[in-house]
Amino acid sequence: MAVAFDNDEEAVPRYFLTQGEVVGSQEPAVISTILGSCVAVCLFDRRRRIGAMNHYVLAKSKQGSRDLRYGDVAIPALVEKMAAYGSRASDLDAKIFGAAATSEGQATKVATSNVAIAIDSLHRLGIPVLAEATGGRTGRVIYMHTYSGEVFVRRLAG
Repeated sequence: MAVAFDNDEEAVPRYFLTQGEVVGSQEPAVISTILGSCVAVCLFDRRRRIGAMNHYVLAKSKQGSRDLRYGDVAIPALVEKMAAYGSRASDLDAKIFGAAATSEGQATKVATSNVAIAIDSLHRLGIPVLAEATGGRTGRVIYMHTYSGEVFVRRLAG
């Protein structure tokens, strides 16, 4: 499905990201996802004007896992996706979304761990985090415009 935006007559592709996926585009596109305690990291290459997003459920995988539902796998995969497009870490900016504690107890720990793995991983890679909309008690729908790096957030009803 395509969508037109920014008063542009030209429609751009839309991609909906589910848990355990990494999606990027070298062409203008809109990537969206729905987040509860999950986290999405959006990367934007300001030099090439391209972007990508991941969506992971839990912070840490079992050793040797390649499961993209885990942040310690999904974040390197996201960086690799951008590198495959010709991006260098020094040209990337990051934004982090999600990690709502939709219930007490374990959900709060999961959400906190999910954000921590993103911040730690991006810091180790030298990728600055320009924006973060995490926490709270309600989920979010996010829309990333890959050509500008803009991310629009809509909170879900609680």
